Amino acid sequence: VIISCGKSKNKGPKCLAKEAYNGQSFLLKRKYAELSGHPWLILSAKYGLLRPDEEINPNYDMTVSTKGEIQQLAVKIFKQIPDFLDCSIADEVIFLGPGAYVQSLEKAFEGKKTIKINHVTKGLGQGKTQKKIRELIEKSFEEQKMVC
Repeated sequence: VIISCGKSKNKGPKCLAKEAYNGQSFLLKRKYAELSGHPWLILSAKYGLLRPDEEINPNYDMTVSTKGEIQQLAVKIFKQIPDFLDCSIADEVIFLGPGAYVQSLEKAFEGKKTIKINHVTKGLGQGKTQKKIRELIEKSFEEQKMVC
C-alpha cells in the first residue's frame, strides 16, 4: 500500500513520517494502510517514498501537479525502488492519493516486471475519496472480525 502525503503537517524539526502529516485525508489513508495488513509507504512530493517510521523534517511545502514535477518525482521513486519494494514478489500496489502522484509511480515502474498500480480513488473528488477510504476501512474491520 502506498499513500500520498498531505499538505497539513505537524510543526517541528523532526518527526516520524507517519506522524508528519495531520490532515483528515492523510489520517484516513493512514488508518486504511495500517488496517490493511500489508506493508505500506508514504509518497511525498519532497522525499519520494518514505517508510512510516522514517524520521523526516516536515517543514516543507511541495506538491506535484505539472509534467515537470511528475517527472522529477518519478525519477526519485525509480532510484528508490530497490530500497523499498521487493519487485520480485510484489505484483500489485494499492495507491491512495491524487492522480499526479500515481502518474509519477506509473512512470517510475515503467520497464519493471508487471506491477499493477491499483489507484482505488481514481477520478474521485475529495469528498468521494474520503467516503471510499472509509468503506475500505470498514471492509478491513469486517475481514479482521472474520479471521478472529
